[in-house]
Amino acid sequence: MKLLDIWRSRDAWLALRKLQKDVKLAYTLAKYQRKVDKELTVLQEQFNQVITEISGKDAAKEPVTIEAGTPEMEQFNKRFGEYLEQEAKLQPLEITMDEFVERLAKGQQNTMAEADLMALECFFKSTGETS
Repeated sequence: MKLLDIWRSRDAWLALRKLQKDVKLAYTLAKYQRKVDKELTVLQEQFNQVITEISGKDAAKEPVTIEAGTPEMEQFNKRFGEYLEQEAKLQPLEITMDEFVERLAKGQQNTMAEADLMALECFFKSTGETS
């Protein structure tokens, strides 16, 4: 799993938090989400640092924008993109995505967008299947 996978999964974790889960799954996910949240905090800090270095404004203290199509945006995309391509230290959960979906489906009102499910897939133990 790359840092990019964690960065892209932010909305999916928020969606997942709203769903009803059995107690064991909820607790397992809550413990794991703490780890994900720590990684996201570090990623946000890195994002702010790169923005601050390029813009000269403190992104942690004020909203900073970089115009699309500018050399600054190209520089930001290159630097932050290189950072996101690093392997994450976070290890996948010890359940497979299929097990997760099966347990989550037991909540009658639970629905998730396909994009959210795909964003979460790398956080689960691989079944060895490719599809």
